[in-house]
Amino acid sequence: MNYKLKYFITLLSTTVLGNQALNAEPSDIPQNNDSFLGKLGPSNHTAPGVFHFSQSHYHIDENSTKAAKITVNRSHCSSGSPPVSLSYATTQGTAQKGSDYQPVKGRLSWGAMAKGDCFPRQFEIPVMDDIALEGNETVNLNLSAPFGGAVIGESEAVLTIVDDDIQGHEGSIIAFPATPLTVSEEAGFATVTVHRTACHDSLPLPASVSYHTTNASGESTGTASVGHDYKGVNGVLSWGIDPAENCGPRHFRVPIVDDSVVENDKTVQVHLSHVKGAQLGQSEATLTIIDNDINSGPGVLSFSRSHYRVTEGLPLATITVNRTDCGPGSPPVSVSYGSHHGTATQLDYQTVTGTLTWEAIGDCRPQQFEIPIKDDSVSEKTETLNIQLSQATDGASISDGKATLTISDNDFTKAPPIARDNPGTFSFSRTHYPVQERNSTATILVNRTTCGPDSPPATVTITTSKGTATAHHDYTPLNATLHWGTTLTEQFNGDCEPWYVSIPIRDDTTFENSETIGLHLSEPTVIPLCQSSHTQTAKSRLSNGARFFESDTGLANPCTPGEAQLGIDSAILT
Repeated sequence: MNYKLKYFITLLSTTVLGNQALNAEPSDIPQNNDSFLGKLGPSNHTAPGVFHFSQSHYHIDENSTKAAKITVNRSHCSSGSPPVSLSYATTQGTAQKGSDYQPVKGRLSWGAMAKGDCFPRQFEIPVMDDIALEGNETVNLNLSAPFGGAVIGESEAVLTIVDDDIQGHEGSIIAFPATPLTVSEEAGFATVTVHRTACHDSLPLPASVSYHTTNASGESTGTASVGHDYKGVNGVLSWGIDPAENCGPRHFRVPIVDDSVVENDKTVQVHLSHVKGAQLGQSEATLTIIDNDINSGPGVLSFSRSHYRVTEGLPLATITVNRTDCGPGSPPVSVSYGSHHGTATQLDYQTVTGTLTWEAIGDCRPQQFEIPIKDDSVSEKTETLNIQLSQATDGASISDGKATLTISDNDFTKAPPIARDNPGTFSFSRTHYPVQERNSTATILVNRTTCGPDSPPATVTITTSKGTATAHHDYTPLNATLHWGTTLTEQFNGDCEPWYVSIPIRDDTTFENSETIGLHLSEPTVIPLCQSSHTQTAKSRLSNGARFFESDTGLANPCTPGEAQLGIDSAILT
């Protein structure tokens, strides 16, 4: 059986605020009807209604000249519905308020002048255009605080701001050049170049990258000081849409502060970050500020070493005085020197006094003076005298102004029987020796400790090994034997004095990091003195500034050498 349901729709014409409204109301709905209107139930002409956004997602172009319009509907509303209102607001999504959109909030009202106001309401959200490649971004929309008995259905929606900036060519690379960055201190500023490569000149492919010279705290990221050696900078480099501008180099400047201080070259670290529209290549580079100040100070005067040695049979002992912290503008200076008795007396050497003078401007070369040595036929112990620098002129200062000269006896006397139980221990005086490249030599001290009057003659081998420094280019390698208790004509017990070994250092004009040389002691040996009808002879040799002795002939009744001990047997020269 077919049943026909008849619906009677009454169209009520209502005028609200000058707008024509059509309200459809059901009447005479049969019982048990399952249609929409049946489910809605009998009409309630005074219901306050339901608020909801007209859609869950809104869109607007970033470059739109108009604001985004957001519609809020009032449903379940009729001619008798009372006045109502609610609040609206934006909250931050991925878009940034103030730079991508202008945040808004307020209230929407219905029926302020008459009942039955069921028309939609709108509010606007201004959007902001930029040139950044940032992709689509979102703003969250919210409804709240309904008034007048109405309720909120869908209280949330999303506004998407569609990015109008053309995406760059992701295959292109933005990077610093591989070549070193340098600038003279007097230049005023350094121009730093950033390249964009592997892109197509015929395509409008915009891109950008940020740069900075300091960290987030504003501190320097190199050896140079912000404000003292340079001024920190940061900014953005961009490649535009114009095909003629979307590839190639971009530049930024780092202001350089000139001063009159003589100092080492300084470095500034420059950084790239936050790349858009391209890939980031080499993102860090070092800018070196070359010092332009000539060293014009008077310098520092000092002995080349603290201990010198000479054999009694040699006529003169040569003493070297160095002048450091000196440059092309350094003035003429002078210093007095003199010798004083130690255990040696006027029978062993001739007392000297005098003045060393650096007469020319910029004269930084070492100066020398000589001390005459007197030979005698007396068998005696090793003796010493003191030498001293004083009265430096024209502002020069004295450092290490005292030294000792040791005179070794050349009159042969066989040593008494050796106490083999006290050979001593050979050690470097430290594990790390620093030296400036401009110095001609590095002095290494080798000690003999746990040594006493009965300690026998002994030897130890000192050698250099490759570190980061290059032999023959940065220094002269060394392989030498150091002797204790042995001179040209004599062997004796109780020689506990240290050896000072000089290693020649070669200066160059190459800018390079600090470099290292390995130092090693090995083969500690006690020299045996056995009863023999033959006399042992020896030859002396000078190697790299260090005197040592080597056996030249054997003994009639050879004995097995004993062993001494090693202490600190390795060190580093930097």
